[in-house]
Amino acid sequence: MPGKIFISCGQLKNEERQIATEISKWLRRKGFDPYVAIQTQSIQDVNSGIIGKLKEADYYIFIDFKREKIGRAKDRGPEYRGSLFTHQELAITYLLGFKNAIFLRERNVRLEGIGQYLLTNADSFRSKDDVLPLIRKKISRLGWYKDYSRHFVVSISNSGQWSFSDHTGSFNQHIWQVIVENRRDDIAAFNTVARLSRITLPRGIIINSPDTNFLKWAGKHQTYSTTILQGDSAKFDCVALDINHPSHVYLHSELDTIRHPIINTTGLYLLHYQILAVDFPIFEFTLEMDLTNNVTSTVLRLR
Repeated sequence: MPGKIFISCGQLKNEERQIATEISKWLRRKGFDPYVAIQTQSIQDVNSGIIGKLKEADYYIFIDFKREKIGRAKDRGPEYRGSLFTHQELAITYLLGFKNAIFLRERNVRLEGIGQYLLTNADSFRSKDDVLPLIRKKISRLGWYKDYSRHFVVSISNSGQWSFSDHTGSFNQHIWQVIVENRRDDIAAFNTVARLSRITLPRGIIINSPDTNFLKWAGKHQTYSTTILQGDSAKFDCVALDINHPSHVYLHSELDTIRHPIINTTGLYLLHYQILAVDFPIFEFTLEMDLTNNVTSTVLRLR
């Protein structure tokens, strides 16, 4: 799950679009997942595209290219307007509380609006050829790394064999759990829930999970929603094997009927999960399960 970088820069000219492409290609080679903002035509595009991508992003790069000449400043020569579109994104970014950001502006762009407050320390460049080298230098100096997330990060915990009981009965099972970390340092993840949404079968066919109800959070009696504070973590039961029938895979969900196995045949499966929380983008991840007919040889790993 590479770190996502939102690139906000004007693309009025071919030269500017080429710079955005070069930055994006370089970031991909470094292992990041860049997104270049395209100018939108409607408020619906802003809501579904720009704001959604900004909420998902871990890093933010702002590049302010000059536009038309608007006057002269004492001792500094001509001044130019900046890109209106990128300044709109800058305002949204400020509201979203980004901590890891790089700000660049072309020489002699006048600081106006929110830019007067956020861009006073932005790095200035004379030539568009200077942009990519500046970004390389800044990323190295700031220590951005490709595996960083400001949202959720998951890992697997093998909790072992337990006698598990809930409202559907008692079971002797081997349980795996997923650790969910909230990497944000400014907001808690309220009403966090997890569910198994889909399963990829050994033949490659994708099906909806037989049970899409919310899953139980570990260490809490019949709790299917939790709050994960800033910088804290919580665990949920992702899958369990029946000790007496180790090819039978179960979920610990809020389902209140008789519990049936979601998988009952050996093979290699992909389990697709979703985590949802208030004010957080939907987080999706996949576990690969090599299911044998033996608890000790069955393997579960992050895909």
